[in-house]
Formats: sequence, structure tokens, C-alpha cells
Amino acid sequence: MTQPRNAVLNTSTILFGTCLLALATAFGCGGDDDDAGSPTGAGGMGGDGSTSTTTGGTTGTGGAAQGAGGMTGTGGTTGTGGDGAGGDPGQGGTSADGGSGGDGGSGGEEPVGCTVEPGTWDATDFATNAAEALALRAQLQALVSALQTAEDPASPTTVVALEDLFEAGDPSLADITTAHYAGVLDDLFADFVADQGETFDPGVSGGAVDIDPDPTAATFRIFSTGAVEYRQIVDKGLFAGGALYNYAAGLTAGAITPVTVQSIAAAFGANPNLNPGSGASTTPEENRNVHSGNYVFAMGFYDGDNGSIRQALIEAQAYAASPACEEERDDALRDAFETWERGVTARVIFYANAAHTELAAATTLEERLGPMHELAEGLGLAAGFYGVADPASGPLSTANGGARIVTDTELEEILSLLHLSTDGTGTVNEILSDMDELDELQDGIDAIGEVYGLSADEIDDHRDGANNPG
Repeated sequence: MTQPRNAVLNTSTILFGTCLLALATAFGCGGDDDDAGSPTGAGGMGGDGSTSTTTGGTTGTGGAAQGAGGMTGTGGTTGTGGDGAGGDPGQGGTSADGGSGGDGGSGGEEPVGCTVEPGTWDATDFATNAAEALALRAQLQALVSALQTAEDPASPTTVVALEDLFEAGDPSLADITTAHYAGVLDDLFADFVADQGETFDPGVSGGAVDIDPDPTAATFRIFSTGAVEYRQIVDKGLFAGGALYNYAAGLTAGAITPVTVQSIAAAFGANPNLNPGSGASTTPEENRNVHSGNYVFAMGFYDGDNGSIRQALIEAQAYAASPACEEERDDALRDAFETWERGVTARVIFYANAAHTELAAATTLEERLGPMHELAEGLGLAAGFYGVADPASGPLSTANGGARIVTDTELEEILSLLHLSTDGTGTVNEILSDMDELDELQDGIDAIGEVYGLSADEIDDHRDGANNPG
């Protein structure tokens, strides 16, 4: 640092006095070296003029002209999101002539929406991917076949045997059946076994009866005291709503991939290639659909005038392959399950109307057995939906509209008009000879139409099976 001014003056005074005392020899008087860091260094003291030259003092180093400039500030971070704003400018340097702040970051790119264009159904590895659903279908068929065999008085079964079939497998039918319908079957198995080999008398006793008009053949069915065919309540109730539909709806609560959609299609009863076709043995195997698939096809909802569960499943599978298409995937799945329910319920209308027409003309028990069988099929299709719960999450959760259109309260009214209670017991025997009671079947059809928002023409089409392509 530069010395104080009074210190410089004292030094100059001493030097001046020294010069005066040396008059015999001429000296040159120079100034003291300046401290480093002052703006200008003073000259050093001169040497002897006659005999020598004293070198001048060193020039003091100059002070810094100005502080160094600050570093240029860093730019702001790039904004995130589709329309993200740029980051704030960076902060400038803090010393003299500090650098300016950096530029703000640019906005992020806009997100890309779903670009998938659904094409055709992909059946690759269907048997492997849908193995669980296909196994459940086979387990249901094994249970129904056992019931059919046991309808012959010569081949009785036991409650334990039926329960073993219901609980076989992992998962088992019991695992995927709604709590309500599992309770229905507990009682039904016991009643079925109790009525084996008994004589059927509507309103008096349940039992087996030969429905084959050919006296040389025998086709037995077991009806309850209330004239409800047990096997149809088990079979139709389990695949339409109580088990396989319930299982398929549950699959939507987890991660949904193209494989998930194949499993849903299998639970529905579709063939691997999702080809339209009935479940009749005369239908080529590659086009054969079973369980719900058979009835949905029959009523024009598979890929027909009333709807296309096939197209909905194709779209759901395609969208499930892209994370950007979650909304579209969920819409397609809701469409598929709604079409499934509507197609099955249209068949309920068909069977109820057929039973009404045929029972009105029947005069003997033999003539009534056929329409009683048809009505039982419709009752099972409707009853299975009672107690189906919404998945906890996913496109069929309560927050997203639920797993079905009809409510339990609405089903109680519909089933009551069709002469079935929610516990699986019925009073179909009352409609066999009382036309007022029989006409309640049409009231039940109208109640279905109201719940599903059907027009009069649509109800009539379902009554007549006018859209039945097969």
C-alpha cells in the first residue's frame, strides 16, 4: 500500500539536509523509491557528478487499472412440459464490469398424444396368454357336465363332488365367483342332490323329468319345486355375470396390456381369432364362440347391427400397447363390457318372450317343459349380474362408471317379475296355469327395456330375435 503523506515528507527533508552538508562534492538529489502498487514510481537518487554516476532507483510498479470483470452468469434451466416457459436469466458477476446474466432456457416440447390406428385382432400366443381364462372355461364346463350327467337318475352325484369341481383349479371357479352367487350355489347344490331321482311336480316337489318326446330316448333335466331348472342357473349365471364376467372385470383393475385384453376375450367365450360365430357344434371350430360369446353373437352384438364387442376388443388391444393411448384403451374396454352386458340381457328378453308365447299355448306338462327350460336360461343370464362389484380401480371402477349398467335394486325388480328371487329359488310354477302371472314376463321385459334405455322397436327386435344372424 502507498505510505502516508507525512512519512514521505520526513524522508525528503532528511535527504535535503544531507545534500547541504556535502558542498565539497556535488551530489544530485533524487527521490525515494515509491511503494509498489502506487500509480507512478519516483526516480532514484542521482550519483556523483565528477567521478561516478549513481544508478537511479527502480520505478515503482503500477497499481491495477481496474478490477477484473465478473464471470458471465449461467443461463436459466429449460422449461418442462408441453408449453413450459423458459428458465429465468442467470445472475451477473458481482465485481467491476461483471458479466451479464445468461439467457433463459427454452420451453419444453409439446407432448405427443395417441397416434395408434387400430387394425386387426392379434391372436399371437392366445393359448398361452389367456391360459388362465381358458382353464376357467374348462372348469365351468366340467361342473356343468357333471350336473348334466347327474340329471339322469341312474347317475347320481353328491354335494361334495359338486363342491370339489367348483373349488378345483388355481384360480378356481369359487375364487372368481361373486360372494353373492357363491352363496346361491351352496344352497343350489344341496337342493339339486336332494331332488335327484325324485318325481317333478310343479309347486309340490322338485325332481327329474324326461324332456325328450322320443319314447326311445331319454334326456333328463332336474327342476326345483318352483319349476326352475337347476343346471341353467349354474351354467348361465356363472359365465354371464357371476364368475367369468366378474373375473374379466377384475382384470381391468391392474396393469392392462394386450395380453390382458386377450384374457378378457377368452373369459367372454371368444375363439382365438375373435371370429364371429355361434357355439353350435355345426359351426367351424375356428369360428365357434362359447358361453357369453355364443349368446352375444346370437343377438347381433358380436359384430352386428346392435353392437360390436369384437371391434371394441380390437381397439382395446391396440391401444393397450401404447402408454400414450390409456384414455382410448379405457373407452374401448368400457364399450366392450357394456356390449357384453347388453348382448346377454337382450337374450334374456328373447327367452322370456319365447317362454311367454309357448306357455300361453301349452296345455300339458310335457308341452311346458321346453319353454320352462328356455325361461331358466334367461333367468340364469340375468341372475348372475346380481352382486357384481366394481373393481377398486381402472376403467370399470365406481369413479369411472362401474362394471355394469344394471343395479342390484333394478335386478331385484326384474327378477321378481320373471319369477326368480335373488337367492336362486323361483315361483315359475305360478305362471304355468295363471295367465295374469304369465303376463308378468312381459312386464319384466319392459322393466329391462327401461333400465337399458331400449326403444319399443329394439325391444321387439330382441323379443323376436330379429337380429339373430345364426
